[in-house]
Amino acid sequence: QLVQVGGFRLLLSDAEEATLAWQEGRPDVFPESDIRRVLGLRAPQLLEQLRTHRAGLAGAFGPDGRMKGALDIDSFLRLLRAASTPPFDPLAGLTLHEAFTLFRAFRELEPIRNLVKLGTLERALELSGRLWTGG
Repeated sequence: QLVQVGGFRLLLSDAEEATLAWQEGRPDVFPESDIRRVLGLRAPQLLEQLRTHRAGLAGAFGPDGRMKGALDIDSFLRLLRAASTPPFDPLAGLTLHEAFTLFRAFRELEPIRNLVKLGTLERALELSGRLWTGG
């Protein structure tokens, strides 16, 4: 993920859990690690992007039109790319760092891997959108 430190953008190719948690605990230094900021800036747009591109997101929506299933980080990034309007919007309006922050905030730890449940994420985006827009 890309991080900005002291005015420099650095590519963080791998980080352990403690490093990512440390970044999240310092939102003044790492604003893209602040889930409140990410949701406040991106929730309505991201939800709209996901719903607009629903037809191309095979398996992500149930017959009731609600998001379903669980994804690992690679599948989550593929979903965001599929919900994008390339080349200007490669991750549905999110930076790579914001995408990782969103995934980490709504993941569920399982014995083998981390997964984000799309229904949980959708509800969080809806609630955040209402909070920030007053709806």
